[in-house]
Amino acid sequence: MKILVSLLLLLASLSSWSFELVSVQLPKGKKNTAFPIIIVPDSMNARTTHALSVFQDALAKMKIPTFRTVPLSSYQSKEKIFSKTQKVFFGLTELPQTDALQIKTDAQSLTLNGGPRKGLVNAVTTFFEDYLQCIVFSPTEFSFPAWNQSASISIPNGIARTETPAFDVRMVNGPYNDSEFYKDWRKVYGIGDFWYKGYYVHTFNKLVDPKVHFEAHPEYFSLVGGKRIPFGQLCLSNPAVRELIIQNLGKEIQAHPDYRIWSVSQNDCYYNCECENCKNIDQQEGSPAGLMLQLVNQVAEAFPQQIITTLAYQYTRKPPKITKPAKNVWVTLCSIELDRSSDMLTHPGSKSFVDDLQGWAQLGGGTLKIWDYTVQFTNYLCPFPNLHTLQSNVQLFSKNNVSAVFEQGNARNGVEWAQYKSYLLSQWLWNPNVREDQIRQKFLSAYYGPAAEEIQAYQDILHRNAKETKQGLDIYGSPAQYKNTFLNSNFITLYETLFSAALAATQSDSAFHARVKVAHLPIQYSRLEIAKTELFGPRGFYEEKNGTWMKKEEMANLLEDFHRTCSETGTWEFDENGMNAEKYYVETKKATQVSVEGNAAFHQLPKLMPASDPRYTGEGAARLSDGVHGTTNWKLNWLGWEGKDVSVEMPLNQPFDAKTISLGVLSYPKSWIIFPETVQGWVQKMDGKWISLGENKQMNSSMQDATTFDYSFAVPASVGKIKAVKFEVVASKELPLWHPYHGNKSWLFLDEIEVK
Repeated sequence: MKILVSLLLLLASLSSWSFELVSVQLPKGKKNTAFPIIIVPDSMNARTTHALSVFQDALAKMKIPTFRTVPLSSYQSKEKIFSKTQKVFFGLTELPQTDALQIKTDAQSLTLNGGPRKGLVNAVTTFFEDYLQCIVFSPTEFSFPAWNQSASISIPNGIARTETPAFDVRMVNGPYNDSEFYKDWRKVYGIGDFWYKGYYVHTFNKLVDPKVHFEAHPEYFSLVGGKRIPFGQLCLSNPAVRELIIQNLGKEIQAHPDYRIWSVSQNDCYYNCECENCKNIDQQEGSPAGLMLQLVNQVAEAFPQQIITTLAYQYTRKPPKITKPAKNVWVTLCSIELDRSSDMLTHPGSKSFVDDLQGWAQLGGGTLKIWDYTVQFTNYLCPFPNLHTLQSNVQLFSKNNVSAVFEQGNARNGVEWAQYKSYLLSQWLWNPNVREDQIRQKFLSAYYGPAAEEIQAYQDILHRNAKETKQGLDIYGSPAQYKNTFLNSNFITLYETLFSAALAATQSDSAFHARVKVAHLPIQYSRLEIAKTELFGPRGFYEEKNGTWMKKEEMANLLEDFHRTCSETGTWEFDENGMNAEKYYVETKKATQVSVEGNAAFHQLPKLMPASDPRYTGEGAARLSDGVHGTTNWKLNWLGWEGKDVSVEMPLNQPFDAKTISLGVLSYPKSWIIFPETVQGWVQKMDGKWISLGENKQMNSSMQDATTFDYSFAVPASVGKIKAVKFEVVASKELPLWHPYHGNKSWLFLDEIEVK
């Protein structure tokens, strides 16, 4: 929303010794309004032209008429004519650093200059934000105070700012960066500004495609466990691999000459080569990163005009002892493993990463880039109280010779604090030492209006509770992990009280109100997710009334309100695996439609042979009979086994005349969860005899399928009453041929048993 406020801003004094961007005088009751001229270079390049359009667009958004532009030579030839005119000297001097900005004022002029890449745009947006209170929150949300046509707009005289950003390349990743408008105002870049599509990261399979080369040349690929595999990395000590990479990358560079930066980097997995040559080099270097750099340096030598980027990620994170990156090589150090509850310097678990960061900085050679992670990727809407860590981490990067930073936060509508967190990071990537309280007060007041105080209190209390309960933060976590710490029932009640006050405070302003509703979504989402894990508990969806389990009206209304807010505010994507608002709504309704009435399996305890994997056990065998159907969220309500067949036997507490029995199974190939080969159903008659109900199959159709399936079996009437059921599950045990990682152990996930 555009806030109408006075624009008599930041006066150096009440004297006339200020630069008047707009001058309004009232001699003898007649209004006389004067605007400056903009003096531009005689020859305007594309970047200067773009910067000028940003300047004029900002004026238009403030309801100020477009300023007249005058080429420098024309101004110089008529300087006396313009002697009493206020002037904006625009881009007449180019600064040496690519993104540096310069803002100067005296009584009669404003000067804006910048570096050759986007420095002039940075000067424009900084001027409007810092001196005219303009602010851009997202590509579609901004505040440009409208000019009061009865008042002058005065800027302090004597401004003399020349600034160089702390990092040459600053990226706060997410869909917001698809907007040039947003990037200009936040002084950040997107991947596509430097890298050609598909050549930013994990490029080994693009450069040496296993579908093309593995059958004929398995020696190009990693040797793991004594055999060559197509789904791991490359054999980097093989000269033919290096030649093929140079050949194929050369074709891409020739086809896309406008792009200077190209990635030669490992696939997103482990499985680096264990052949004798690779292993010997790894031992000499003290890290597989040494062999990686030997390859990348050779590629960089073949393309001296290009920049070649690679990863220090997982098994290559540790710097090598010997090989240094070439001058035109960027090493991207990734922090994926870290606990986000504390900053990197103070968290004991981050010490090895800090050591690696310092090691790469001391190694020298090329350019050091950071890939950091600032959001929970399995649950974008989950409260993730890490705001207190961001500035310290950025300062750590700045002190260790880092030149480029990629903050992966997936900035998009609905992601927790998407606008605010991106704003903070963009500010600190420019200047890591800007005080947080100054940024925070400015943003929250402008974005949440009369609810700013409640939103700030919520942020403070959430972070305090997380700290005091010593809760770790995993980028692959979920609200259920925090239900006994900073999302316990007492804290949730407090958060809801704050949001009730915030919603009431913004009731008369639809824009502020909608923003508060979006900020409220993570708490609503947490309540829904926690309720799924204890459906019949005090925080669940159901309550017992007169011996019957009834869905709570409060929880049903919560789901509807959550879904409605998502629809109204464009909150769509919920995680990195494709969960969206509509799918979540449907799956949550399914997960909360419990099988209690007429289900003889409800709350019966099955016997599992073998026991489920400790990583995916939850409440144990009782999870298979809790009445809750698992959804495609494999972290909730499922039991898991890796590479094993399973037998499930469930005694019933009393004889039952069953018509059907069923067992729920999950397929999620991206996470290596595959449907079983077969499931056999059995029932035990009252005389103890087991009766087979046949065999059932449900095959995966593609890598993209994430779905649940109930293996159902009809019980013949001739069987009569039964006293137990059994399922014999033959797992796939290995990922199938169509899977890119085939040959590895697959997972079997089971959930709800029904006997009806």
